[in-house]
Amino acid sequence: MSASESVQKAKKPVSLLIAVVIGAVWLSLLLWLTVQYANPVILNRSQILRSQAVLDGRFPTLENEFIAVEDEESQEKSQPVRFTNFSELTVQPDQEYLVPVIIDGDKITVTPSPIKDIPLIYPATDEARKQLAEIAPSAAKK
Repeated sequence: MSASESVQKAKKPVSLLIAVVIGAVWLSLLLWLTVQYANPVILNRSQILRSQAVLDGRFPTLENEFIAVEDEESQEKSQPVRFTNFSELTVQPDQEYLVPVIIDGDKITVTPSPIKDIPLIYPATDEARKQLAEIAPSAAKK
């Protein structure tokens, strides 16, 4: 075996190792991006604009009982709100939501989306609150 052949054989494992490391770093970066930016909350602009108010609060249980946060500074809780179309909602107990509503007398209905005519509610994240403030500044203060 000549000297050049042994040098080439020695370079193959090093080249393979470099390729594996680069591939692993690339896959790790893709995984991190997926976790950071997957499934962002995007408010339905038409639904928000059709609403009379947007309530911020939580469902303590899986029952039709929504507790709105009235004053963010004091975190005072209001009386439970019941929605006429609660059976159409998908909620997780004790998670905070933004709920666009239409109020008709003593009936409170979650505003249906104009696209599929189903009521949509949104996780109350900082990004969702920021979007709400951009879409309807008066609704963001309710």
